[in-house]
Amino acid sequence: MLAVIAIMSASTFPVNDVWVVREDGVGPVKIGMNLAQLNMVLHEKFSMPDSKDERGCFYVDPAKQAHIRFMIVRGRLVVWRASM
Repeated sequence: MLAVIAIMSASTFPVNDVWVVREDGVGPVKIGMNLAQLNMVLHEKFSMPDSKDERGCFYVDPAKQAHIRFMIVRGRLVVWRASM
């Protein structure tokens, strides 16, 4: 039984599940994640913008969660917001 719980808790959240808002993030996403971590949990291919001027602060939009945007500052997720 404990092995089943450990395996279930170690798996990532399916991207199309209903996301719960928490103090430290939303759904499988947590404040402070870098782009590689976001790509892993969301099954995305986000990358830094080509323009050096835009790399300091930019948004990424998950494909399967059309109403959410993530703000990336200096390579880390700092905030998320619902888009309308």
